[in-house]
Amino acid sequence: MLTLRNGEVWRADALLAQHQEGYFKEVIVDGVRLNMALKQLDGDWLLVGGPLAVKKLFAHYRYRWSIEPFFQSLKKRGFRLEETHLKGADRLKKLMAVVSLTFVFCWKVGYY
Repeated sequence: MLTLRNGEVWRADALLAQHQEGYFKEVIVDGVRLNMALKQLDGDWLLVGGPLAVKKLFAHYRYRWSIEPFFQSLKKRGFRLEETHLKGADRLKKLMAVVSLTFVFCWKVGYY
């Protein structure tokens, strides 16, 4: 539920039923005031909220999402980094560096 600046309360899907894309400044969601960008994507919805300018929210989210697959690959999708038994910060830093380089190598080979 989004409370718009004029006080109207809307469900996100109802707003998107009228428009494929929408930008709303200073809406209230669960008691938090933020800017919101909404977009329909092949039957799904993308709702991005934050303190940034409304038109920058999707670009910022796109940048953030480019990092997410990297962390997913380090965790459950392949390297299973969360199963390490290392405890020391120095050892964890070295492991992270080696696994990150290995990920980049695998990605480059797959891309090639």
